[in-house]
Amino acid sequence: MIKILDSLLYSIKEGGSLYINNIEKIFVIGVIYMFPIQFLMVLGVFSISFLFPLTLQDEVKIFFTLFAVIISQIPYIYYFRFFKYKDEIPELKKVLGSIYRFFSPVYMYAVYYSLLVTLGYHFYLIPGLVIGILFYSYPFYLIINNGSNYSLKINLKRTLSFGYDRFAKLFTIICFVIFIEVTSWFVLLNIFHILSSKLSLFTLTFSRIVLDLLLFPFLIFIICSYFYKHN
Repeated sequence: MIKILDSLLYSIKEGGSLYINNIEKIFVIGVIYMFPIQFLMVLGVFSISFLFPLTLQDEVKIFFTLFAVIISQIPYIYYFRFFKYKDEIPELKKVLGSIYRFFSPVYMYAVYYSLLVTLGYHFYLIPGLVIGILFYSYPFYLIINNGSNYSLKINLKRTLSFGYDRFAKLFTIICFVIFIEVTSWFVLLNIFHILSSKLSLFTLTFSRIVLDLLLFPFLIFIICSYFYKHN
């Protein structure tokens, strides 16, 4: 347990340091790349209630949320990798170029990953959780290793091995990330409730998107830090 906490604290310290020192550029990346994804997610969530029966709405929301999370990580993982390997801050055009380079394999992986986790959740909660943790690190493996030349099968095998050997630590870090996300959303909802007479639903939604643009990269840097250390 002590080792798990040490890993978490180390990842927070290192990931947080990179985030704080580069927050302006990271926010710009979020506005250019992540904001459109978040906007489409908001539209999708509002549309789900009209397009899908009530019994499937939770599963559809989980699928699209996981999908958005996976593809949103690309520029931030590359940013972390570039800094760690070259000890310098990447230019914005290089970070945006990484989206073009890695989008296709990460996109395809996100579809299958989100589907498997959602199916696991649909039948039983635990299988979805286990699948989610075991295979979550694939985009990190692919991008931090600069687009490994190994086949998809070998990359997935290595991802599974990494997830299996470090399941408890990954579980702790991912739970911490989820806790921060849920807590931030809870705080925002309470602020909205207190000021509900002055704030519109649009203001709440826009505030949530901006909060994610600020918070999401920090959480991804934490996971990157752990993966880089133990990869």
